[in-house]
Amino acid sequence: MARHPRSFWASRVAELDSGESVDDVARRHRVRATTLRWWRSALRREQAEVPAFLPVVVRRTPLLAGAEPLELVVGDAVLRVPIGADVDYVAALLRAVGLPC
Repeated sequence: MARHPRSFWASRVAELDSGESVDDVARRHRVRATTLRWWRSALRREQAEVPAFLPVVVRRTPLLAGAEPLELVVGDAVLRVPIGADVDYVAALLRAVGLPC
């Protein structure tokens, strides 16, 4: 049996996402339905693991003595995060103001 590249499976999963049944897509492309289901699951897991990115504006400010916090401006909220803060902590702050992370 021929091995198909990842792009092939991504296209088949897109067909499923458009509403076609697993059995119909598998039959049309001569692949096993169980393999198609596995790829759908694997690609969804990968999408869930992709971190969300935010637009960032960097302004140069003079350095002061001591560690200045990083300011994240989200709408009307200003989050001041210490440099070197734990990533999970920052993600929890962003979720608290309604941003997906």
